[in-house]
Amino acid sequence: MYAGFGSGNLWKTINNGLTWKPIFENQSAYGIGDIALAPSNTDIIYLGTGETLKKPRNFTMPGTGIYRSNDGGENWIHLGLEDSWHIGEIAVHPKNPDIVYVAVLGHFGVPIRTGESIDH
Repeated sequence: MYAGFGSGNLWKTINNGLTWKPIFENQSAYGIGDIALAPSNTDIIYLGTGETLKKPRNFTMPGTGIYRSNDGGENWIHLGLEDSWHIGEIAVHPKNPDIVYVAVLGHFGVPIRTGESIDH
């Protein structure tokens, strides 16, 4: 079982929650937006960084993109989307773990003036 926190790492338990181990602590981002296990191979984990709860106060921790582990979280590969800041959801194809859809929320708190648009 895995648990990801917007402000504090991805954790894994192999004993039904008796003990937990942080498995994303040595990466360039700490805040977790979403995680998804590949239905066809649960050793493959996709992790989107950047806290996704937009807080009306304080600081929302941005991320550095999306990562993949092929071995249950022992090792991570950075796949890109460095400037996405906040990844809200990840969906993995049920039969092909190399097909992934990622919902990027972007930069929170970027002001938009009336009549102005942002092209992304």
